[in-house]
Amino acid sequence: GQLRLAVGAEEGALRDLQRAVKQRPKDRRGREVLASAYARRGLRRAQGGDLRGALVDFRAALVSAPREWKRRHQVEAMARKATRELGLGGR
Repeated sequence: GQLRLAVGAEEGALRDLQRAVKQRPKDRRGREVLASAYARRGLRRAQGGDLRGALVDFRAALVSAPREWKRRHQVEAMARKATRELGLGGR
């Protein structure tokens, strides 16, 4: 998914990310990969104007990720922003 995003193949990248989020890994590294896939898909959805879908993905990323995930704060901020933009009362 990341490589396709880097070269501008967004449709293929979205399919790759959707495949990745169907996985349900139990190990720490697998959970980080899953959380990153949700976060990337959420970012793509937000950029495409699908804020509700983005918020769902950001929340799924936060639930999937290990507590010490290095991107947690960044994804929390994106979720707060989507919540505000949707008028759902978040800060």
